[in-house]
Amino acid sequence: MQYKDLLRGTVLLVAIEATGLAAISAITINATGDDTLAAMALGWWLIAIAAGVWLGRPARTAEVLRGPLAAAKTTTQLPAETPARIALARLWPIALFAILAGAAGPVLPQVPAIATGFALGVATSWRNREAAVTAVEERDGVCFYVEHGSAFERISAFQFGFTDGASSCAGIDAQEIGRNYPVAVGIVGDAKAVAQQLRNALREQRSAGRGNPAWRKEIESLSARRKARLAAELELKGDPMMPQRVFPELSKALPRDCMVTLDAGVAPGLAYQRLRFEHPEVGAVC
Repeated sequence: MQYKDLLRGTVLLVAIEATGLAAISAITINATGDDTLAAMALGWWLIAIAAGVWLGRPARTAEVLRGPLAAAKTTTQLPAETPARIALARLWPIALFAILAGAAGPVLPQVPAIATGFALGVATSWRNREAAVTAVEERDGVCFYVEHGSAFERISAFQFGFTDGASSCAGIDAQEIGRNYPVAVGIVGDAKAVAQQLRNALREQRSAGRGNPAWRKEIESLSARRKARLAAELELKGDPMMPQRVFPELSKALPRDCMVTLDAGVAPGLAYQRLRFEHPEVGAVC
């Protein structure tokens, strides 16, 4: 299960819980006719919301998530458990909390009122966490997942990928292609051999060549969009500096015939489009 999906589900579930408990509180307090309790409950809810808004501000959210995301290990295997099972194992105490607090309402109306405040505080303080994780994923080109575990265990995030070089890609499970992100054609094989096979197949099908204005127009459009996207990255701000800003500046300083060797990984992967190789055999990937 993706980490951001678990965060979204948590906030949604807690918000639903807060709504339900607030309704139970209103009904039970109204039945008692206790105006003082009603005023105290409303005040507590407002305090909880204000505290949640302050605790959930973007800067603090980024700080809270920095540790778990930085400690995320890399794996080549996605969890075997379904997202529903992982979510159920992690989030069932939230439902139990709502049931117990709601059941106590007819006897002790202050219990669901207090529980509503806690739910409102959690929902508002966690509201930016999904967006923060998504921003990191889009920036670094990774995808964080959650390990299956008990609700009482600390949530551990991991990122999917290869850590021991390009040779491990040869052992990739073909069934994993397209499992998380849709692909038009999934190919598992040696890059050089596959490229040669594709070239030979194209030559057999179109030995005399054939014009394709629509395809050319599409490629030109994609190329223009790529150039616009790379140009927009020149305005990116961040501390520390994002890799997207480093490579264009590095490209300006490198000699045209400079040989560049890149390791495999997320940050080096950003260099493939952002470093200009104008001579053959000057760019290599280890």
